[in-house]
Amino acid sequence: MAGSRAGLVKVRLIAGQSKIETIADQMVDVLESAGYEVIELTSPYPCRPPEDDKSRIYISAVPK
Repeated sequence: MAGSRAGLVKVRLIAGQSKIETIADQMVDVLESAGYEVIELTSPYPCRPPEDDKSRIYISAVPK
């Protein structure tokens, strides 16, 4: 992929609005314990109907 850093990991999480931030924090912990540095963690983006009860968060990480 042009312009990507070697070893770049991108994660898109989709979950209920009440749980998305907790799940994102857990994913950050998993990535960091696996030797990655999180370089991007977005704010929750609400999904469009009919999934409007869910949100998305994007995480990008690179090897340390």
